[in-house]
Amino acid sequence: NLDISWFDVSIKINEMVKKESFKGNLKDLYNDFCAESESELFDTQAEILEFYSKDENYLKLKEGIIGENLLAKYSSRSLMMLDEIFDSIYTVLKLNFKEKLDPQSLKIIDSSEKWIKNLYMIDEILEIKNTKDKNVNIDISFDFPSWLANNSEPFEKFNNEVNYNFHCDVGKMSYMKNEFKSIYNDYGNDINRAFGRYLMQYVSRGMDVFEKTYQKVN
Repeated sequence: NLDISWFDVSIKINEMVKKESFKGNLKDLYNDFCAESESELFDTQAEILEFYSKDENYLKLKEGIIGENLLAKYSSRSLMMLDEIFDSIYTVLKLNFKEKLDPQSLKIIDSSEKWIKNLYMIDEILEIKNTKDKNVNIDISFDFPSWLANNSEPFEKFNNEVNYNFHCDVGKMSYMKNEFKSIYNDYGNDINRAFGRYLMQYVSRGMDVFEKTYQKVN
């Protein structure tokens, strides 16, 4: 147990992103979500009716420019910038919780970071990044995936130098690409909205549907 709560980590991430010096896609995501959430708040039912009775606002609603499901919209945008989000999470862990991190904890955190940054194939499915090398090997000093499968066991049992191979299942990836493209064409080639709709339709599958195939090499 690292004795670090996700609530505390979330507070520190929020503080970091709000800083004027913080830049990047995550900053844009945060600002856009705050602005759009606030813009959809109305004090009374009458205000809602008045707003959407105007032709220009009703048209925007009909086209999905406003009034979309914010959970789907911003979940999809988040998943399309996972590397940056993971970077922020691990930066906060290492900088803001140093007093709780002994050498063993740092080994676990470093290994989990390598692991999770190679786990998902969202970029490959959406073709938003040049990912020619779909076969990757990583070395980690703590067998994090084995611990996930047996997390009631003590950490010390997994202090091993191990190598894992990750690769994209071609058949699975091709199937998911075709699913996404069938939705993509309905949204005027707007990748954010299309992926949001894709998530809403298939959210019951869970995040593991986006995982690459992996195996321990040694």
